[in-house]
Amino acid sequence: MRLAALVLLLPLLASAKTEVSFLFSYDPNHPENPATRRILDYAQENPELEPVKWGGITLPGGGGRATFMLALAGGSAPDVYTAWFHVLRHDISQGFVYPLDEWFDEKEIAALSKSGDLWDHVRTKDGHVWAMPMPGVQYYGIVYRKDLVSAAGLDPAVHPRTWAEFEKWCVALTRPGRRAFAIENRPWGFLPWVQSAGGDVIRRRGGADGREWEACFDSEECVKAACYLQRLCRLGVVRGMPVLSQADDIGKLFVSGEIVAVFGGEDLVLRLTESLGLPAEHIGLMPFPSIDETHPRVVQAHRHFYAMSESAGHRGKAERDLVFKCMQVLSSPEIADDIVRRNVAEGRARWCKPEDLLRLGFKEELSQVPPEIRRMYDDIAAGRIKAVTEPWVGFWQGASDIVQRELLGILLSDAGLELDCRAALKGINDKANRGLMFDADRDRVERARPYARVIVGAMAICLAICGFMIFRSARAR
Repeated sequence: MRLAALVLLLPLLASAKTEVSFLFSYDPNHPENPATRRILDYAQENPELEPVKWGGITLPGGGGRATFMLALAGGSAPDVYTAWFHVLRHDISQGFVYPLDEWFDEKEIAALSKSGDLWDHVRTKDGHVWAMPMPGVQYYGIVYRKDLVSAAGLDPAVHPRTWAEFEKWCVALTRPGRRAFAIENRPWGFLPWVQSAGGDVIRRRGGADGREWEACFDSEECVKAACYLQRLCRLGVVRGMPVLSQADDIGKLFVSGEIVAVFGGEDLVLRLTESLGLPAEHIGLMPFPSIDETHPRVVQAHRHFYAMSESAGHRGKAERDLVFKCMQVLSSPEIADDIVRRNVAEGRARWCKPEDLLRLGFKEELSQVPPEIRRMYDDIAAGRIKAVTEPWVGFWQGASDIVQRELLGILLSDAGLELDCRAALKGINDKANRGLMFDADRDRVERARPYARVIVGAMAICLAICGFMIFRSARAR
């Protein structure tokens, strides 16, 4: 009887599948996506794998992590999730990520930990490897309308190199019904202006309290960047967007010609050309100008990661191995090559890196890349244009929220013309260094502790006196 039952169960056991769930990296509704295509191909080669898109509706931006955070707390998080470059270290510190050490030997971990590559440095911490990098780097700069620049008598292939030149460029392009430059309330779009002045919003600090980093929103470079954007607003060349909209307002303004330029990258270009029908030859991309000739121009570089959630770490070894294999598939450079091939096939070769086109044999398509774009990539490779990033230490998401409310949200509104940028940045910096982005300075806390005890003691005495008086009054009645 038992033998017969076992025989009946054998087909079921043989067809058992291991479900691996993905957040932001696998979507069966879009099998043409290169990452999804690779996972589907891997599942065909490995019948035990059943890839699943995790969750339901997700909100864009920071809100997209809300359901994910709840799932982490409940132990039902996806096995693999896209960890943003600027959030990975925070997730590690909160215990959300499962270390990948069991798939690396000691020499590999040591080499990654000591690597001079920024991306390797970010994904290794405390002697552990925590994530796999996405293939390829995306660059963001200023996307602009080449046809409108030409119509204004300017050469669209010649980019403003300094803030002063950019200001003149904006003045020349502004006219009734059109502003030269749109600024959205996006803190990551404010960062390149700070970095093109030679600064950043974080810095290393000395001290023996173990606090290696601190925010520096009140630095002179930050103040200069904010005041420069305020100057552009006062000149009337900026279309301020103090409130973010879920609709593609920027895309519509760009296509209609109400704005000439805006912060953006390949994702914006794709929306403009594929969804809104703007001819690709009308669109240009340039780096952020520098504060002066002594500083390099900058582009913002994005490269995110794939991480294994802490809850996936509780699965059996064989299942964890399969989850990691999926992460290796997603991290493969072949996916970046697939994206290049897809862009070429769909007529977007002009936005591909020239070196990628050459490497993959697209020599004829190389001629589609505008000369100014080729020069930009050459300058990035040579260090003449600096690739900068969002902060990768501290909780940047928390600090960016307050930059939205207390700086950009006001600066881009009607009240922004009179905003005291230095005072606003000072307030943001104080909050960032008191737990919002970094833990409070221990020395400062210790210095304040005696005063706090005195205040608490005084309050306790006052309460005791009030209580005694109330008690005595009640007895007298």
